[in-house]
Amino acid sequence: MFQEENIISLGWKKRYESQAEEIKRELDDLSEAFDDYKVFKEKYQLKVIKRTRKLAKKGDIFVFSPREGIYFYGLVVKRLKK
Repeated sequence: MFQEENIISLGWKKRYESQAEEIKRELDDLSEAFDDYKVFKEKYQLKVIKRTRKLAKKGDIFVFSPREGIYFYGLVVKRLKK
């Protein structure tokens, strides 16, 4: 039997509709930004907090900021060799 819509697409639509209006606006803004690369790059480009010359080693902790005031921390689990 042929379905009119993809089951995955239906799941995403259901999840989107269950979000608060503020979250829906943020998702819509992000979707529009993807359509215009220049806007996307300006708004969502990661910002360098502090550059270091040392190579990251296993066990090192790092931080990155996708937008002003938002910070994510991470741990180097495996270092790839050049």
